[in-house]
Amino acid sequence: ALGPLVNGLVVQGVVIDSAAVGAGSALAARAAMVSDLVMKKHEDKFMVKKGRMRTGERYLVVLGGVDDGPLKMESISKKNYKELTVEEIKEPIP
Repeated sequence: ALGPLVNGLVVQGVVIDSAAVGAGSALAARAAMVSDLVMKKHEDKFMVKKGRMRTGERYLVVLGGVDDGPLKMESISKKNYKELTVEEIKEPIP
């Protein structure tokens, strides 16, 4: 009903105009900058994708973390996976 009265696109009652798009772009750029700074400062706490992803089942062991040092990811066989026992379960950081 308000569509003809506003300058911009109305989606589910929300007006999207050039100012909103500009503000969203500025905030996205700022968020990207902050994430880059955090990634550089705590590089060992993040996992990055290296190489090509392969299809099929893979069994991975992830070691390390915030209190235990840098993350390490190792690929293991299905047989070794089935032989694993859970030694410790950690709660996520709140």
